[in-house]
Amino acid sequence: MASVPQLLDDLCEALLPAAKAPLGQRGVSRQRAKQSLKRVAYNALFTGLFQDETRRLQPDLAKLPVKNKVLMLSFDLRVGGLGPEADRLEELVEELLAAPCGPLVEVGSVLDLLVQLAGSGPPPVLRRKRDYFWNNRHVGRNVPYGGYDCYDLSVFESEVQSLISREEYLCQDMIREALQLMEAAPGAGLPTTGLFSYGDPCSDRFERDTRVSLFGALVHSRTYDMDVRLDLPPVPDSADLSGLAIKVPQSVDQSDDEGFQSASNLTPDSQSEPGMTPDIDPWDAVLTYKASKRRCWEQVGCPPGHREEPYLTEAGRDAFDRFCRLRHRELQVLGGGLLQAPQLVVVKECELVKDVLNVLIGVASATFSLCQLAQTFTVKRGVHVSGASPESVSSLLSEVAVCGTHYARLSQFSLQPVLDSSCGKGLVFQ
Repeated sequence: MASVPQLLDDLCEALLPAAKAPLGQRGVSRQRAKQSLKRVAYNALFTGLFQDETRRLQPDLAKLPVKNKVLMLSFDLRVGGLGPEADRLEELVEELLAAPCGPLVEVGSVLDLLVQLAGSGPPPVLRRKRDYFWNNRHVGRNVPYGGYDCYDLSVFESEVQSLISREEYLCQDMIREALQLMEAAPGAGLPTTGLFSYGDPCSDRFERDTRVSLFGALVHSRTYDMDVRLDLPPVPDSADLSGLAIKVPQSVDQSDDEGFQSASNLTPDSQSEPGMTPDIDPWDAVLTYKASKRRCWEQVGCPPGHREEPYLTEAGRDAFDRFCRLRHRELQVLGGGLLQAPQLVVVKECELVKDVLNVLIGVASATFSLCQLAQTFTVKRGVHVSGASPESVSSLLSEVAVCGTHYARLSQFSLQPVLDSSCGKGLVFQ
């Protein structure tokens, strides 16, 4: 029996007539026509074969239970990265099939119709997620490598990202609390700042010194003793009182201050002459005085408008230290293994002063290490005090290390080569 290509070749040869082209027209190549006919025959043959194979391998979906079809849809949802939607679909189907009244006959038909309609609508629009650190890309079966922020790297760096977010929040909260007193109006919010204690007056020196004064009475809205001298503090002549808008006299007559003067102050020297009584009573002026909205007395007379923002150091040492640690960790994360940041070492001021004094006399310490070969002092990396950056402290201590290096070299130079030498000449430092 001949092969399939031979049979197709014979069939095409039999179908092609031996026709001649008319005069004046170009004849069509018989070989080209034969190739075109064979191509059509092969396409028809292979199409029929593949369709038969597809029908043979394709399972009979009509015989599958409806629940299995729903589970196949759930699997497709999970592959598409819609895990919560797939779980919700399975839960609803389980509740529907496990109803106490028993599944209705129409339930299977309705579910079958829904399965047939699945995917026939327009594609859903994926909402853009607001979280920056969350992977919001569509997940498929074959996900190519997405670069630095791909899913696997985001999982490994989730702890670092949460740590950076927490440190940023703590820095902002600490700065806000530190500047709360400066941003508040004068005289407002004193009980909430936590600067004054309301415990035992004898336990706090500040309370003990101010509890029987006018300042303590104004702060706490009460006083423990009526024997309080109500008087204005002495104001120097060079003080700028334009912001107060109160004319403070040089002396105040206390003869009319009934019952508010202590017994120790009732002396003839404390009485002022009647002619020195001012025309304007300061207490009446205080009643009509409106508190200024300025933060401090340095801004008295300044025009309204944008002024210089407060520095980070004004928020305190803790806020500055947290900000420095945050920036160092961000550099380590962004640089990966290329940036080797030194380990930050916080030392106390008293210990740093001792190390500085020791290096000035040529003695090594934990902060300053001595190289015996080169006779030079080097500053330990990462050493700093609270409230200052490691770079600024290192720049300052490097100058001290240079002085210690000069002292150590001079001391080494002044020593005699041999301790028991009998040389009568040479360098002698007594």
